[in-house]
Amino acid sequence: MLERLSGHPELTSSDLEATLPISGPTISYHTKILVQAGLITSRTPGRTVVYSLRRAVLRDLVGELGTLLPALHGLDSPPTC
Repeated sequence: MLERLSGHPELTSSDLEATLPISGPTISYHTKILVQAGLITSRTPGRTVVYSLRRAVLRDLVGELGTLLPALHGLDSPPTC
Protein backbone atom coordinates (compact mmCIF):
# COMPACT_ATOMS: atom_id res chain seq x y z
CA MET A 1 0.00 0.00 0.00
CA LEU A 2 2.77 2.43 0.85
CA GLU A 3 4.41 1.72 -2.49
CA ARG A 4 1.14 2.37 -4.35
CA LEU A 5 0.53 5.58 -2.41
CA SER A 6 4.09 6.77 -3.01
CA GLY A 7 3.38 7.13 -6.73
CA HIS A 8 0.30 9.35 -6.28
CA PRO A 9 -0.67 12.42 -4.28
CA GLU A 10 -3.85 10.59 -3.19
CA LEU A 11 -5.63 7.31 -3.86
CA THR A 12 -9.15 6.23 -3.01
CA SER A 13 -9.92 2.95 -1.31
CA SER A 14 -11.39 1.82 -4.65
CA ASP A 15 -8.09 2.65 -6.40
CA LEU A 16 -6.18 0.55 -3.87
CA GLU A 17 -8.63 -2.31 -4.20
CA ALA A 18 -8.36 -2.23 -8.00
CA THR A 19 -4.56 -2.33 -7.99
CA LEU A 20 -3.77 -4.65 -5.07
CA PRO A 21 -4.41 -8.40 -4.92
CA ILE A 22 -6.23 -8.17 -1.58
CA SER A 23 -9.84 -7.70 -0.57
CA GLY A 24 -11.54 -4.45 0.37
CA PRO A 25 -11.90 -5.43 4.05
CA THR A 26 -8.20 -6.28 4.21
CA ILE A 27 -7.31 -2.92 2.66
CA SER A 28 -9.56 -1.20 5.17
CA TYR A 29 -7.95 -3.03 8.08
CA HIS A 30 -4.40 -2.19 7.02
CA THR A 31 -5.11 1.42 6.09
CA LYS A 32 -6.67 1.89 9.53
CA ILE A 33 -3.43 0.67 11.13
CA LEU A 34 -1.33 2.92 8.88
CA VAL A 35 -3.51 5.92 9.78
CA GLN A 36 -3.21 5.11 13.50
CA ALA A 37 0.57 4.81 13.10
CA GLY A 38 0.60 8.27 11.50
CA LEU A 39 2.13 7.06 8.23
CA ILE A 40 -0.85 7.96 6.03
CA THR A 41 -3.82 10.30 6.27
CA SER A 42 -7.40 9.69 5.29
CA ARG A 43 -10.24 12.00 4.46
CA THR A 44 -13.80 11.23 3.52
CA PRO A 45 -15.36 13.58 0.99
CA GLY A 46 -18.83 12.08 0.76
CA ARG A 47 -18.81 8.29 0.68
CA THR A 48 -15.29 7.88 -0.67
CA VAL A 49 -12.22 7.44 1.52
CA VAL A 50 -9.08 9.10 0.14
CA TYR A 51 -5.61 8.20 1.43
CA SER A 52 -2.28 9.96 1.11
CA LEU A 53 1.21 9.37 2.43
CA ARG A 54 2.63 11.54 5.16
CA ARG A 55 5.90 11.86 3.27
CA ALA A 56 7.69 13.99 5.88
CA VAL A 57 6.84 11.45 8.58
CA LEU A 58 8.17 8.61 6.44
CA ARG A 59 11.37 10.55 5.68
CA ASP A 60 11.91 11.14 9.39
CA LEU A 61 11.21 7.48 10.16
CA VAL A 62 13.69 6.29 7.56
CA GLY A 63 16.28 8.67 8.99
CA GLU A 64 15.68 7.38 12.52
CA LEU A 65 15.93 3.79 11.35
CA GLY A 66 19.20 4.67 9.63
CA THR A 67 20.67 5.77 12.94
CA LEU A 68 19.80 2.37 14.41
CA LEU A 69 21.58 0.39 11.70
CA PRO A 70 25.04 0.43 13.32
CA ALA A 71 23.50 -0.83 16.58
CA LEU A 72 21.34 -3.40 14.81
CA HIS A 73 24.28 -4.66 12.75
CA GLY A 74 25.84 -6.11 15.89
CA LEU A 75 22.75 -8.16 16.76
CA ASP A 76 23.74 -10.96 14.37
CA SER A 77 26.90 -11.82 16.27
CA PRO A 78 27.44 -12.55 19.97
CA PRO A 79 28.81 -9.72 22.10
CA THR A 80 32.54 -9.62 22.56
CA CYS A 81 33.81 -8.84 26.01
